[in-house]
Amino acid sequence: MAIGAAVAWSEELGFRGYILQNLGEGIGLIWAVVVSCMLYGLMHMSNPNSTWLSGTLIAVIGFLRILGWLRTGQLWLSMGMHAGWNFFQGPIFGFSVSGMTTGSLITHSLSGPDWVTGGPFGPEAGIVVLPVVLLALLVMLLYTMRRTDTPWIRQKQKMA
Repeated sequence: MAIGAAVAWSEELGFRGYILQNLGEGIGLIWAVVVSCMLYGLMHMSNPNSTWLSGTLIAVIGFLRILGWLRTGQLWLSMGMHAGWNFFQGPIFGFSVSGMTTGSLITHSLSGPDWVTGGPFGPEAGIVVLPVVLLALLVMLLYTMRRTDTPWIRQKQKMA
């Protein structure tokens, strides 16, 4: 449990706190988002049982976490989503977390093709995660729609 929180904190601080924000100042926010997502997906390709699909889907999940920063200007939302995902996916529901296995409260067995379920890598390697990410994107947009001074709004003002 503590490992999942530490991983969430360090990855969000590194990818959304340092890489994204520094790249954004250097090459612009749109390119920084693209590069950061690609790097995030590629980094997870070194995990056990990774596939091209897991790397791609994790890059999409990276965008969800970037949107947390873009819409709030703070990393707490991204860190909380990441830690919550790691906690519930692994120690509670018993899935692998990015290819890593842990003890869990619930034990189960997967059935179906890995490209759907995520197989031994975990749900983020299967298309089953897409509706979850889309729903999270929608909820985040609704939750943050009244914000007035965020990196997202500043970027839109620059482009206008």
